[in-house]
Amino acid sequence: MSRETVTPDDYTSSNARKFVEWAEGRGLEPYHYHGRFYFEGPAVDLDSVGDAYGCPVAFQVDGMGLGVVVYLGSPAKLKEEAS
Repeated sequence: MSRETVTPDDYTSSNARKFVEWAEGRGLEPYHYHGRFYFEGPAVDLDSVGDAYGCPVAFQVDGMGLGVVVYLGSPAKLKEEAS
């Protein structure tokens, strides 16, 4: 699966930008996630939900067997797709 790494400037949503800034500040590599229920937006892979402590915005979690995908609580399209 290819992952499109993202930066805060890739989003118009302020929550998406905050999520990416938080992830980058923790040394994580945020990417654009196309998840279940037609969700898309920034996400990071973590070992456990507890590793998301301190995230400044509401988020959701999908258990993926060997870790979790933590992603923004509401969909956020990339700037280029939103126009």
